Amino acid sequence: MSLHSLPAFIGALMLIVFQLGREGAIIGERLLPEVQSGVLSAEELKRIATVNGRLRATARALRKGGLKPWLLQRKFHQVASELAFHRFRVAHGTNERDDALEAAFVQHLRECLPQRVTLKAQPRAA
Repeated sequence: MSLHSLPAFIGALMLIVFQLGREGAIIGERLLPEVQSGVLSAEELKRIATVNGRLRATARALRKGGLKPWLLQRKFHQVASELAFHRFRVAHGTNERDDALEAAFVQHLRECLPQRVTLKAQPRAA
């Protein structure tokens, strides 16, 4: 890379970082109703609203469960992003509000949710 192309390279990197931050903010804001309704936990929302969180979640799914959980985790992130950006476009007037489509997105999101670890109460020793 020549010294003359360095400013363009730095500018492109800054644009990418800005866009990823904007994407995360949109996802975090537009999927808040799923946290309020109990579809997503606050921790899940925090994780899917950042690139680092998504990468860690997919890597953990692959490491702990293999290909099938990894694919499900990726699908979960895709559906969550699609729902968030659909709501963003509706809010900004570029898409028509469609309650049936939104309900289908939410149902698909529920179906793609990675299995949550639940702790069962252990029997008490007598």
